[in-house]
Amino acid sequence: MGSFDTYLERKLRELIRRISVTEEGDVAISSAVTIELANTELEVGGILDRTGAQSVISNTVTETTLYSCTIPAGILGTDRSFKFEADGAYLNTTGLNRTFILRIKLGGNTYYNDPTPNIATGASERTWDLSVKFKNMDSQSTNRLHGRLELSPVGGTTSGVGDLGAAQTIDMNLSSQGANPNLDMSVDRLFEVTIEHSNADTSIFLHGGILRIE
Repeated sequence: MGSFDTYLERKLRELIRRISVTEEGDVAISSAVTIELANTELEVGGILDRTGAQSVISNTVTETTLYSCTIPAGILGTDRSFKFEADGAYLNTTGLNRTFILRIKLGGNTYYNDPTPNIATGASERTWDLSVKFKNMDSQSTNRLHGRLELSPVGGTTSGVGDLGAAQTIDMNLSSQGANPNLDMSVDRLFEVTIEHSNADTSIFLHGGILRIE
């Protein structure tokens, strides 16, 4: 049994002792215990954050946050991870090639930073998917990020976006290897995905995202 399992058993025993039974035989659970039970369930594994609200970054060349979420102190233990998945669209109708810089950060430290290749102009949106996994490696202060970014070609479909007969514009694995800040995850850390357009005349849309503790 690992250290996290031992910690979880101890925490559950403490919570059980704080659950009282009334004279009528009803179980009485205080609001404080209810909150701790919810947090314990999250530590076992579950959804920390999700968004279905569309947001857009356009008309700017300033680095701008596309998504952010605070990772609670200690929730990853020494060997757990979180996974972020998001999707959206990218639009370049300028008549010229454009790029953007993708940065993935935790606690203000950059784990990944790279510009895209040239993205050709097109009359319609491209669809994108981003997957990021951050994991502790047998220590709360030794960690690594891996991920994948995909960006579809323009048009060519009977319905929808993403021509199955054409090559992806971007189809790339991402990693923080060689640039690991190795943050101490025993304190709260802000996770961020940011975008910096090469020119202010393009747009990137976030259609939804979800962050899970694993």
